[in-house]
Amino acid sequence: MLQTIETLRAFPPRLAAAVAGLSEEEIARPEAEGKWSVADVVAHLFDLELVYAVRIRTILGGAGDTPLQALAQDDWVTRVHRREPAAELLQDFGALRRMNLMLLSRLSDEELDRTGLHPQYGALSVRGAFERIQRHDEKHLAQVERIKRGMRDEGLGGGPHRA
Repeated sequence: MLQTIETLRAFPPRLAAAVAGLSEEEIARPEAEGKWSVADVVAHLFDLELVYAVRIRTILGGAGDTPLQALAQDDWVTRVHRREPAAELLQDFGALRRMNLMLLSRLSDEELDRTGLHPQYGALSVRGAFERIQRHDEKHLAQVERIKRGMRDEGLGGGPHRA
């Protein structure tokens, strides 16, 4: 778990670096019609960190077959977030990540192996939840980079890599 902790700890600064240099207009620009913007991706990462905080604590406090909450990610991004500044979202995401990692660092192997029932994935252990978060981070960091490349390719900016 030490490698997972270090990778999860290093992610918020990597995400902030990926967003650095983008204007608020660039951050808010959707990748395409009906697709997310960089701001939407950051908001989603914040939302997922919050949901996993609850899921993990539900597993730890439950009896092993405790149902876990699903996430209506598109609804949360469009209905919950009111275009908060990216800096605020990044700060809040980092705070939640630190909170979850503090909990993770205190868990025993037995606690890491406890499970709950995810509505889509079935049995999910605390260990598996943190591993899922790690993979999810990388997927969405790649999405941010893809959005930025699209802006550069269209000549619309995309941050410090402007020609």
